[in-house]
Amino acid sequence: MGSEFDRIWNNNALQVDPSMLGKMQELESVAAKLPKNEGASLRAEIQDIYSKMTPGADGNLQIAGESANKFQQYLRRRAEGSAGLKNELSDLRQTIISAFNRSVSEADRAALTTNRAQYKAFKTVEPLLRSAELGVAGRSAGDVPAALLPNAVNKSYGNLTNAPLADLSQIGSRFLVDRTPQTGGSARAAIQNTAIGAALMGTGGLPAVVGAIPVGIAAEKALQNAALANRLVNPSTVPPSALAEALKRSLPLTAPVISVQ
Repeated sequence: MGSEFDRIWNNNALQVDPSMLGKMQELESVAAKLPKNEGASLRAEIQDIYSKMTPGADGNLQIAGESANKFQQYLRRRAEGSAGLKNELSDLRQTIISAFNRSVSEADRAALTTNRAQYKAFKTVEPLLRSAELGVAGRSAGDVPAALLPNAVNKSYGNLTNAPLADLSQIGSRFLVDRTPQTGGSARAAIQNTAIGAALMGTGGLPAVVGAIPVGIAAEKALQNAALANRLVNPSTVPPSALAEALKRSLPLTAPVISVQ
């Protein structure tokens, strides 16, 4: 995509029109109101653009496409690193880009529109790709959670109605399975906490809680059995008798713990 942008800029000269000149004059007025150092810096950039204007074959002012491209790239980098002039430099850069958009030949206009749309789509998912490279939260590198795409699309395009990635993001969030490996930790914690929590919320007082603790510990021991834990993560495959039998076998092992406490 970068190569295509360069090709289009190099093949087209920026035509200096009244709209561009008017915007630059507005920025010169802004520069006059800024603190001395910042104002001088903004005026220097504007004068630099004026110095690149030369008469074209038709006598109208223009800027070579390659020069205009390098200048708008420079302004982008400078705006990103400038706290004081970020908005003004961004406006100056947009002035160049807008003038170039009006200058592009008919043959390259469609190519420029397509390339910009593809680039924006790439920049929309790029943060997700960078996160996936880290392989966080138990994911293998490159595994991007589909549920994160709608928020990224909404942030980039403003809404999910007409965005190019709208259909893909909705399909991903609704139908693609989250492939994060299941460890059984959530299921294990739920069983233990439910047994003890239910006793706390009931009317049995401390004896009920003490009575519930062995159940929680028994569940922990039962779930150390990998096969049983795996079945619990997939409840449709676990026979009710399997869990009951495992808990029955594990319960006597918790008695010494309660006695000591």
